[in-house]
Amino acid sequence: IPIVYLAAARLGGVALVVTRAARGGAGDGAPAVQLLELSQLTDTAVSRRATALEDARQKRDHDQASWDGTLDAVCRWLWLAAMGPVTNALSGQSAACLIPTGQLASLPLHAAWTPDHTRPAGRRYALDDLAISYAPSAVAMLHARERAGQEAAAGLLGVAEPLPVNAKPLPFAAAEVAAAAAILGGPARELHGTDAERARILAELPGHSVVHFACHGLARPDAPLDSALLTSNNEQLTLGDLFRLELAEGNWRGMRLAVLSACETQLPGRELPDELVGLPSGFLQAGAAAVVASQWMIGDTAAALTTTMFYRNLVSGLEGPAALRDAQAWLRDTTNAEKAAFLHPATGRSGLPPAVARPLWRWLLQAP
Repeated sequence: IPIVYLAAARLGGVALVVTRAARGGAGDGAPAVQLLELSQLTDTAVSRRATALEDARQKRDHDQASWDGTLDAVCRWLWLAAMGPVTNALSGQSAACLIPTGQLASLPLHAAWTPDHTRPAGRRYALDDLAISYAPSAVAMLHARERAGQEAAAGLLGVAEPLPVNAKPLPFAAAEVAAAAAILGGPARELHGTDAERARILAELPGHSVVHFACHGLARPDAPLDSALLTSNNEQLTLGDLFRLELAEGNWRGMRLAVLSACETQLPGRELPDELVGLPSGFLQAGAAAVVASQWMIGDTAAALTTTMFYRNLVSGLEGPAALRDAQAWLRDTTNAEKAAFLHPATGRSGLPPAVARPLWRWLLQAP
């Protein structure tokens, strides 16, 4: 998979695009390196966008329009400043792993867009051209891919809406975890409500190759070790807890996949701008081969629909980044009527048990 290092600088940034030639041809598998000069990707420009996004995120509850406009403008700029040249350089490739440095790690590079009236949304996004994943370093990516090849995506630990918590209800969390269990098959351990205690979750984590959290998340960019998933009784499963948890201990090889279907689980810290510090890195440090996380607030229904399609794509044979990309595109490009038809408990093609599909199907029938 191609690797793209992205860095901003005072007078303009660069992208280092590393690809590998096919074996048996010219170069016989040797890496090819291309340097892209990105004149708009200055430290000042990146910092301005990162600050604007963070300010809009903090005000989102009472100023949704400002958040939407800021995110839209930043993602448009990201295409012009970085991802347009990168996707052009990777023409013909289907995937890429991005390794952004500094404050670039807090920007949604995969959501960079350019106008394209031939597409349903009137735009082409970077994720339409490439199945994009992120890594803190090339070494971390290679180690993660090695672990992924050793462990099947089976043996689910699902955590659904821990209770009681001082947060909004998540009415589709149980359906989301049930869908994951039904699609993956095999043994599953589900912790719901009052059973989803911090100590119990920590004790269960080493025994499962896939963990799925459908709960509330807490981002602390100012103190990333305190970023957390909210568990029963308002306890917090923090990044510090994960750093102290040695999942790959003993004869167990580690975790294949962690899905953090909670708000703001991907936000990195800002104190060490060259380190992607956040909950995903905590799971990677603790032995997970791959992590799916949300960058900002995500609706309960959207999370359930996206993760359901992600797991379906995964078991069909797609690699993780492509499985997620196709799930996101399906959510974006289909109407609610089309989604409802797909999830119909009796005639739909989702493959879910009727009791699992029915809550999402009913919501889609009533959705605007």
